[in-house]
Amino acid sequence: MARGAAAVVLAAAFPFLSGVADAATPMLRVVSLAPHATDLVVAAGGEKMLVGVTQSCDVPAGVSALAKVSGVAGVQFERLLALKPDLVVTWPGGNRPQDLARLAELKIPMLETAPRLLADIAADVRKLGDALGTRAHAE
Repeated sequence: MARGAAAVVLAAAFPFLSGVADAATPMLRVVSLAPHATDLVVAAGGEKMLVGVTQSCDVPAGVSALAKVSGVAGVQFERLLALKPDLVVTWPGGNRPQDLARLAELKIPMLETAPRLLADIAADVRKLGDALGTRAHAE
């Protein structure tokens, strides 16, 4: 998906985001389905928004206490849905296609991360910053 198209999708999914989080901005509930995605959410300033992660996520320190919603057997949908996420951060290279399809069927907003180059990491952090309303931190 092109960057411009991604911004349009994010704006449609999260119309209340102005690009800067403040006390008036609703706190999003974010689930990460890959350890690298958890790192990217934290780097983008969304650590306090995380409510669920994978069984492999253990850093930073606070993440290990969060609900574990996926592992080698895939997404545990009952756990994930109980968290009422506003956004699920996915990794097509590591998440099962049937799990991604089910998330789409359930109309849960997803943001895909698939960094391959160092520049991709920075781009994903900025993309998450836009989605989370933490762009200033993500820069």
